[in-house]
Parts: sequence; structure tokens; C-alpha cells
Amino acid sequence: MKKLILIISAVAISHSFALSQACQTDTATAKVRQGCLPSGIAFSTQQQIDNFPVNYPGCTVILGSATIGGADIVNLSGLSELTAVNGTLSISYNPLLVSLQGLGMLDSVGNTLLIGTNTSLEGLSELHSLKYVGYDFKIGNNPALTSVATGGQLDAVYAELQIIGNQSLTSLSGFDCLQSVGLLTIRGNSMLTSLAGLDQIDGSSMVGLTISDNPNLSTCDVRSVCDFIGSHPDEANILNNAPGCNDPEEVEAACGEVSTENISLEDTFLLFPNPANKTVTISGNNILAMREIMIYNQTGQKVHQGKPVNNTLDISKLRPGMYVVEMVTNHGNLRKKLIVQ
Repeated sequence: MKKLILIISAVAISHSFALSQACQTDTATAKVRQGCLPSGIAFSTQQQIDNFPVNYPGCTVILGSATIGGADIVNLSGLSELTAVNGTLSISYNPLLVSLQGLGMLDSVGNTLLIGTNTSLEGLSELHSLKYVGYDFKIGNNPALTSVATGGQLDAVYAELQIIGNQSLTSLSGFDCLQSVGLLTIRGNSMLTSLAGLDQIDGSSMVGLTISDNPNLSTCDVRSVCDFIGSHPDEANILNNAPGCNDPEEVEAACGEVSTENISLEDTFLLFPNPANKTVTISGNNILAMREIMIYNQTGQKVHQGKPVNNTLDISKLRPGMYVVEMVTNHGNLRKKLIVQ
């Protein structure tokens, strides 16, 4: 397997720091929540949406599931106090719905969040409070959707993130805080050219990857995909995209390229001795901001994770060879090569 060589740019580190600040959980006092509808509810008309605060005064949490789908639904303003749906939330088959205005307080969906077949829906920016999706997050067959940017703090999708058949979607930017998904499926988005926006997802958290039938998608060598291919080379389903992203081998080749335009941050932190055999010491400008250390072998497998003791790592159990040491800090992630003798 080709060795993946990563050189992190100073610009990327600054960007990571900005994202870490933006993704910090809001510590403000939470609004008192009141539940209703343990058996769930189906909204099929605009009148039902408008009457929700009258019929269920004070309700901020739907304890069951909720479906929103109707030929005359044009806005979701009647749900403006809603903070959570404990079951599945389906927003589908609303031909006149242009935005999700009214869901600005929604911060969690306990099961699947489905946004599909809304022919006029242009964006998801009104989901700016969303932090938690307990199962799948499916965005599919919304022909006018140009952006998936929520501006929210969603950091994990516990099953599948599925983005399928959105014919006007040009960018995946907007998942800036998303770090963990189970399955990642990107299929049939005809205008999509790049997977930029999914860079910060931990590839090791993924158990499956499908990237297919996106005819203009040529840039797939984002870090999350590179890490997944490095650790699961036979489980990446990549086909029928543009040249550069037509199969796992093409993507792996792009992942292995070293950019000469990036600025190496070799001196940001130091490993010594290097080569080493029993212990290695870490020093550098970011040492006080360090949260954890991860070590990967040449196939991309994580072989160590934790915090060093007195800035020293015990590597006595590692076999001789080359490794990549990743230091996770409040200012971003930095990587450096380590030789174990």
C-alpha cells in the first residue's frame, strides 16, 4: 500500500483553530423543555403547522416521531419553539417549501433526520442549532438544493450520512464541526465537483464508504477519505465519478501526492530522539494546548492513542518501522514522522 504523506499547512492549522472555536458547545443556560406527543405527529397541511403552538402550548420537544409533508406547506414558522424530536424527523414531499425557516431552535433528533424530495428547497442554513442526530442523516432528491451548510454544531452522525441525488448541489461545505460518521454515502449529485467540507471527519470512525455516480466529482482526496482508504483499502466503494475519483486507486494516488505549495510545520513540535526505541519526548510551541496523541502505522492503522506523561511517550511496544505521530491541539492537528528502531 502506498504510504500517505501529509504536510499540514499553516493556513490549515489556522482554519482548524477557527473551527475548534466555532464548534465549542454553547454553555449558556438551556431553555426549560416541555415534551408532548409521545406517539408522534404528522403535519400534512400548513394549517397544522401554524396551529401547533396553539394546540400544544409550551411544547418544545416532540417525544415521538414527526413527519412534515404536504402540498401546501410553505414555511415551518409554527415550529419555531421546537428544540428536539426524540424519534425520527422526516421533512419530505413538500413541493413549495423553499427553506427550513422555523427550525432554528432544533438542536437534536433522536433517530433519523430525513430531508428528501422537496422540489423547491434551496438550503439547510436554518438548522444552525443542530448538534445531534442519533441515527441516519439523509439528504436526498432535493433538486433545487445548492448547499448543505447548516452553520450548526453537529459533530456526529451515529449511523449513515447519506447525500444522494441532489442535482444542484455544488459544495459539501457546511459540516465544519462534523467529526464522526458510521457510513458515508455520496451518490448521484450531478453538479458536485469536490468532497471539500468533509475533511475533518475522522476516517477511522467510518465503517463504510460509497462515492459513486457523481459525473463531475474529480476531487476526493480529502483527509477523511484518504484515512479511510489507508485503513480499509478493500472497503471503499468508489466508481462512476469524474477522472481522479473513479476508483480507490485513483484517490489513493492523489492522497499520496505531496503539495509543494504548503508550508511545512516541522518545527511546530519536535520528537526526540528520532529514531527512537523505548521512549520519545515531545516539545514545541503547542505543547500546553495538546489534548491527545495518536500514532499510526504505515497502513494507516491507529496503534496508540492517549496523552503523554511528562511530555514523554512510551513506544516500547511498537514494532520497528516508520510511524506518523499526530498531536491533537486546540489549534489544530499536527503530524510528524517517527522512526522506531
